[in-house]
Amino acid sequence: MTDAQLTEDLISELLRLGAQRILQETAEAEVDEFLGRGWYERGSEQAGRRGYRNGNTPLSLRTTQGPIQLQRPRVRGNEEPYQSAILSRVARLEDHLMRLATEMYVRGSRPAISNKP
Repeated sequence: MTDAQLTEDLISELLRLGAQRILQETAEAEVDEFLGRGWYERGSEQAGRRGYRNGNTPLSLRTTQGPIQLQRPRVRGNEEPYQSAILSRVARLEDHLMRLATEMYVRGSRPAISNKP
């Protein structure tokens, strides 16, 4: 491997790990906001219990830098179901981009030819 390729691989890995950490911390912060408390904190009695954390579910997202492995937080014991807004949005964008890439491949990615002289 050349130095340029090693540098490119290192930058790619740093980008992937950075995105993974940002998404994981954002998902954890969403749960904290939803429950009204952080890890190992008790909620106030006036606020009432809104549920509790119940582990994680593995989640894999595909990116241009490679797959990102995340742990989707689970919440139990609440009246309304918890759904991470950020992870749902990223998953929808991933699906949308894959459909667009497939469509571009099927149609061909060359520009339309005009009949102008």
